[in-house]
Amino acid sequence: MKISRMVGFLGVSLFLFDFFLRAEVSPDDFWGMPNPVFLEADLVGGGPPPEAVLKRAKEKGFMAVIDLRRPEEGTEVEKKMVQGLGMRYHSVMVTPRTLSRWQVDDLAEILKDPANRPAILHCGSGNRVGALWALYLYFERGIDVEAALKTGVEKGLRGQTLIRITRALMGNQGKPVKETVVGRSEIS
Repeated sequence: MKISRMVGFLGVSLFLFDFFLRAEVSPDDFWGMPNPVFLEADLVGGGPPPEAVLKRAKEKGFMAVIDLRRPEEGTEVEKKMVQGLGMRYHSVMVTPRTLSRWQVDDLAEILKDPANRPAILHCGSGNRVGALWALYLYFERGIDVEAALKTGVEKGLRGQTLIRITRALMGNQGKPVKETVVGRSEIS
């Protein structure tokens, strides 16, 4: 009987902690971050967060930043800033040419670790975030192609080229897609 009460108390405590954590985080906390959007209650997507946003996120209990940009887009500076705040920094480089199932698998592994939640998932504008999120929903959550793409667009996927590549990846079970000069997708 005592064990079941302790388990029940622990469950209620975790629920309340989660509830109050979510209640404290608002879109205003991400003012200054390009195109911020809540992907989940504890996962914010968008463009690169400036230092002030990272500091507010840390104050709100955010544990990690997942950066989809290439090194030449300023990842090293951000990595030092994030780690200097005591947060985890993860790099999952995504470009239209390299987008594949392995990035979805990497994202899934990062998100499964409770030590990485709450988190910020970002790229240079939110476009790659929307693409990777659509693929994550499709491959990891089993959401159908159209619903996953619609959500991806709602969460930041904008470029027609990246939309075509994302759709092709879903139809090609995550194998890379080559983009031709005229902008039509080819399955590799």
